[in-house]
Parts: sequence; C-alpha cells; structure tokens
Amino acid sequence: MSITQRILIHSDMNVDSNNMEFGSELTAVVPYAYWHYKNGLLDMTRSARGSDPFYYFSPLHVINPLPRHAGNIWPTKIPNKEVREFTGEGKWMAPPYRSKYMNKEHVYDKPILVIANKYNMEWGRDPVNYLDLKKITFILNKLGDKYTVFYNRRMPDYLKDDQLHKDLGEHNFIRQVYPDVRFIDEMEGDYNLNQLRVYANCDHFISVQGGNSILASYFGGTNIVYAVKGNELSGGFYHKIGALSGCEVVHVREDFYQSIYRYES
Repeated sequence: MSITQRILIHSDMNVDSNNMEFGSELTAVVPYAYWHYKNGLLDMTRSARGSDPFYYFSPLHVINPLPRHAGNIWPTKIPNKEVREFTGEGKWMAPPYRSKYMNKEHVYDKPILVIANKYNMEWGRDPVNYLDLKKITFILNKLGDKYTVFYNRRMPDYLKDDQLHKDLGEHNFIRQVYPDVRFIDEMEGDYNLNQLRVYANCDHFISVQGGNSILASYFGGTNIVYAVKGNELSGGFYHKIGALSGCEVVHVREDFYQSIYRYES
C-alpha cells in the first residue's frame, strides 16, 4: 500500500471530489474543504488532474489520475453536491481566489473582460448553452475597444470530462477580425493557474451555463451568464451563486444582446 493510500484511509478529514463535474466541485467540494481548513479540521483533499491551484489551502492535495465523469457525483459524500441543491450555507466557505491570485502581471491600460465560453455535447445531445459566432461578434464589436479581452473556451485534453467537446471554429475568426483578443489556452504555463490569475484581475465576465460560469462568479465584479437549459435554472441558483464572492450574477437568455450594453459605460 502506498503512502497516499494509507493517508486516504486513515485521514480524519479527507475531502474527495471523486472527479465529479467541475461546476459541482466548485459549488460544493471546494467550499466544503475550505470551511474545514478554516476551522483547523482539514487533513487532505483529492481531486482530478489540474486541480492543485483550486486547493492551494490544502495541507496535502492528492491527484486522482482518472478522468472526470458526470456520474461520479452520486457516490461522493459531500453535502449539497448538486447545483440544484446549492445554498451557500452550513459547512461551506468559498476560498478567496481573488485575493490569493491577484497579481501585477495582468494589469493593462484598459480593464479586463473575460469571455468564458464552451461548446460541447450536453445531456447526450448537441450543444445548447454556448456563445455562437453571432454573439461573439456582437460582444467584440461593442466592447473590444473598451477592454483588454481574454477569450476562454478550449482547454487541454487532460482536463476534459466525458462530455464530447466540439469545434466551434471561432478561434481563427477572432484572430483575423479581432487580433487584440488574447486566448487563455495559448498562454504559457499551467492552464488553470492562468485562468485564476487573469480572472483575479478582472471585474467583467461574460460566461455560459456550467462550470465556467461558476468559476467566473468567484472573483467579484459582474458576471453575465447566458443559460438556456440546466439544473441551475431552477431553485434560484443564479440569485444565490453570488455568495461565492459577492459577485453580481446576471442570468440572461432572450435578453442576451441587451445585457451586453451594461458593460459599455
């Protein structure tokens, strides 16, 4: 038996995400672990590859090399692990990612705007919650001159879960038409660490349903979330998720284009 296996067995407070979906991990597992850390009770944490920066506070963080999978949520012994159950109460405290990862590197003449998109199969069907080229073009036409824009969609293969990721074809289009836009997936170094460092210096986010909208809600400021389907649409989730950081979360659907004007001033 390895040292890690012995620790997993004998640890008094081992918080294990079981490689569940990223969004549920951010709303349930990470704050549960951080609450135990702040109360002097946390011994170790365990999660998927690339998760180290999210558990910076853990006395010992162990990597589970297996891929993430949506079904991994069910055996996980974490309170309120489904996003529909989210309360932000009880043994729950969101780690202060903004103060931890704020830096002097990502400071520019214009404020940062992060566009956090996705394009993958959802519930075994074609993508539903994503910003298409028309929406991306609208955002960049309206806001590209006012902000230092970071676009975030593609991630390294080793971080992907069981949802089939598809090609939206927007990267080459953005490069050609909006050459000043920066791509987080093309930055040198660790992808998740780069996300946290850029996001920590940002007050303006446009994201879509899922884990990327939850991560964008960890940093204060305002997060416009485009969501047309998902468990988050019930139970007032988007009214509650601001508890992660005091972020103003604005859920939009049919009123997406109108919502973008709030970032013009």
